[in-house]
Amino acid sequence: MTRPRLAAAPTRCLGLAVVVTLALVGAGCSSESTTGSGATATTVAGYQIVPDAVVTAGLHQVENLSDTLATDLSANQTKAKATVATIYELWSGFEGTIKANAVASYLDMEDAMGKMKAGVDAGTTAEVQTGSATFAAAADKYRLTWPGTTTPPSVSTPTP
Repeated sequence: MTRPRLAAAPTRCLGLAVVVTLALVGAGCSSESTTGSGATATTVAGYQIVPDAVVTAGLHQVENLSDTLATDLSANQTKAKATVATIYELWSGFEGTIKANAVASYLDMEDAMGKMKAGVDAGTTAEVQTGSATFAAAADKYRLTWPGTTTPPSVSTPTP
């Protein structure tokens, strides 16, 4: 009489467990949602990945606000702080795409926004201007590198 082989059963169970675990982990790392423009956005590692048109519009809005930041600061530091908050809010909607596409540009833009914020907090117009110029240069570099982000659409910039 021959006994059935049981050695394969634990291996199959282990293999199935690994496959199920990987599927669950993969499902937890990304998701999809719809942006306000109706475009589908994916979230990867906590960052939203959006279409190039959303990045283009966002860069344009941030640049418009950063261009007025030094003037806002010289007139009213509270208003300048509100403008910085709006810049960071806008940035959070598209930064993940830039980080996924061009880490160096992402870091340059993050540093530039940090300079703008530090300048506003310290009341230093020169630092705000440096941050704004650095952000614009990094945004230009990014737009040259990634097709689809070169032509800014007609967008309105929110008022802080």
